[in-house]
Amino acid sequence: MTARFSAFLNSSLGLLLMGSLIGAAGLFTWQRQDWLFKERYHRSEAMLDRRLNLLEQINRETGQFVAAADDVIAAYLKGVSKQQINDVVGAYNKEQAQWFASSGSLQAMLRFYFPEDKDITGGFAGIIAGSQELDTRLEKSPAQAAEISQRIRGQLEAVNQLALQRLLSVEGK
Repeated sequence: MTARFSAFLNSSLGLLLMGSLIGAAGLFTWQRQDWLFKERYHRSEAMLDRRLNLLEQINRETGQFVAAADDVIAAYLKGVSKQQINDVVGAYNKEQAQWFASSGSLQAMLRFYFPEDKDITGGFAGIIAGSQELDTRLEKSPAQAAEISQRIRGQLEAVNQLALQRLLSVEGK
């Protein structure tokens, strides 16, 4: 039996079958590695898109809140009519409610998408703390509120720069 099997392997048909088996195994291995590479690449691209979308959402929502606060500050500093102040305060209250409702989830999403980066999550925590301070100072001291508004913009810019640097360094690897 062993002699027959050995003779079969040494025949043309045996060599052809063995070569086919080795080729199929190699092809399967190569295709699997290619699939894994493509899967990692697509997952990386999707994660990058989600991180960029999160940063865009943070910028949009923070910007709307700070812009509404700036409208109130300008109304107080210009000494406009009570009706105009009520209108801008009403618009601010709407933005403020939306901001405080979404800031916690944005903070959680930042911790998820940038888990190892305490500078980014800490910077955003500073923005949230600044927005709370802005809200309490807005009516009492418009000049101080304007300073806080500028500080929030600076913190937002710092978080953006840091996050984009980290994303570029991850992409470059």
